[in-house]
Amino acid sequence: MPSFVALDGGGTKTLCLVADQQGQLLGLGLGGGANANLVSETTAQRSLGGAVMEAWQAAACPEPPALAAVSGPVGAAGPAIVRRVTGATQVIRVSEPEAAWASVQPWLAQNTELPLDTAVTVVAGTGAIAGGWNRAGAELTVGGWGWLLGDEGSGFWIGLRAIQAAIHALDGRGPGTDLLSALCPALDLSTLQALIPIVYQGRSGRQSIASLAPVVVQTACLGDAVAVEILTEAGKALAALAVTIVQKLALAAETFAVVPAGSVFKAGELILQSFRVAVLGAAPGAQMVVPRYEPVVGTLLQAMTESGMPSAGRWSRMEAQVTRIPRLVLDEHLFRSSQYGDSQDI
Repeated sequence: MPSFVALDGGGTKTLCLVADQQGQLLGLGLGGGANANLVSETTAQRSLGGAVMEAWQAAACPEPPALAAVSGPVGAAGPAIVRRVTGATQVIRVSEPEAAWASVQPWLAQNTELPLDTAVTVVAGTGAIAGGWNRAGAELTVGGWGWLLGDEGSGFWIGLRAIQAAIHALDGRGPGTDLLSALCPALDLSTLQALIPIVYQGRSGRQSIASLAPVVVQTACLGDAVAVEILTEAGKALAALAVTIVQKLALAAETFAVVPAGSVFKAGELILQSFRVAVLGAAPGAQMVVPRYEPVVGTLLQAMTESGMPSAGRWSRMEAQVTRIPRLVLDEHLFRSSQYGDSQDI
């Protein structure tokens, strides 16, 4: 029976899923970071290839997949590796916002009356990108310019702002902050000065900076005003992506879902409070829908949809399996102030 392959690669991990036409999961593969903007081509190919090979071998499929889908900032390597490992002749690209949106649509359809043709999704992990759709069928993507040109509000952006704040405190150019004592142990460095060659002499510096976002959250939870301000500004920056879509797609008077997805939103209210205020200011009818599953689940669903496969009963069969695979289920404390999986006013 023909199968479907879905691959999602990010800055820190890669996931691959294989399923049959009935929605039965056949294989899961895991790999390291594959963001083409953050890791070398060799590392990206190793991560992608390992994830695809593991999932494909577990599935033991006798023939090439009916359709494969790739999401995440994986560059040209992702589709090429899927073709080589699985023999797929058709590989489509699914944007990060599309994958996140597709992953929440089945729950949305079963549990709310929110429209499925109108939504805004903000994805904030190592990078930051947003996508939106309106009833007229228009689609818009904002952000996604990478660590050097944009990605405001992303994990990299938060980490960089934390380093800059610590440097300013060390120099006496800025307020004191516990980030000064928290960052070096997190990077296994003796001094902040030791960070200079890491940042300027190789790509690993970008990953090191992005890895500091959870440290900023921990420091903010302990009451550090500088860390709190960094996360507040991150929330505003991410909201700016959503607000731009609201304005350009004329959603201000609509009732629709806003999906805040990605690891940055694990900060909960430290990010969401400023995010919420800004989005509601532009669209009072916006309602937050918390993602329950990894984006690769949405990528797989998108592949099935693109193939023309009937959707009746597909999700009910797949969900029973997905919920039993911890690697695919997002942490129930993803939003500390939200009911997990609930749709609510932002």
